Amino acid sequence: MAQTNNLTEHSVIKPIKHLKLLLEKNETTNFQVQIINRHNGEYRINSLIELDKDKVSIKSHINDMTNTSSDINLNYSKDKFIEKLENLLTHTGDFYILAGHYQNIQIEQGSTIVEYLTRDAHGLINLLNRDDKSN
Repeated sequence: MAQTNNLTEHSVIKPIKHLKLLLEKNETTNFQVQIINRHNGEYRINSLIELDKDKVSIKSHINDMTNTSSDINLNYSKDKFIEKLENLLTHTGDFYILAGHYQNIQIEQGSTIVEYLTRDAHGLINLLNRDDKSN
């Protein structure tokens, strides 16, 4: 079942809260997150998020604006990853919104796909594609 939010532009708060809710369900499950940043080309990140009782594993495949691909694997404790999402929620207004940049975010779990359109997802993109060594 595909669900959209009419793809009207809104804050990245909704998809971050959606991810946080999936993590807090206390289920062992997997879900996909795809973010496409558009501005004179596409930057695409596809992340598989695997949940275990108290661990979160993120496997991201990145295709940047120059069509160069890379992969990154990140591991966090579940509590640490939720803390990072909460930090993004607290500081959503602190990130620059670049003119002409739009992000389409899809969160897929099972047969359910929810889409969001925003301009302020750079913090979420960074969380899924950088290892800051503070797991």
